[in-house]
Amino acid sequence: MYVYEMIQEMSRVTEGIRNVNTRSVAIYRLQEHGYILETKKCIADNRTHIYVATTESGQAHLQALIQEYRRLIRVINQILAQDGKLYGEDSECTKKN
Repeated sequence: MYVYEMIQEMSRVTEGIRNVNTRSVAIYRLQEHGYILETKKCIADNRTHIYVATTESGQAHLQALIQEYRRLIRVINQILAQDGKLYGEDSECTKKN
């Protein structure tokens, strides 16, 4: 997959939440840290296509991010499950003025 394809796919799966500038910066950061590397560059239809691949350290970093994300989601779900339980109905925090 080349960089532009990655940008398009990220836009699709995030429903447009991420903009191109953010993704471009992220891609350069991933390259700087050695998580991805350029594998091929070619020109087609007057456009430069830069293909990248994930490195071993990139795969390890991805797995660490996935674990961190899952922990965060689990904690958020635990907090949300406490809705109405953390503070009783008579609590000063839940009283409306």
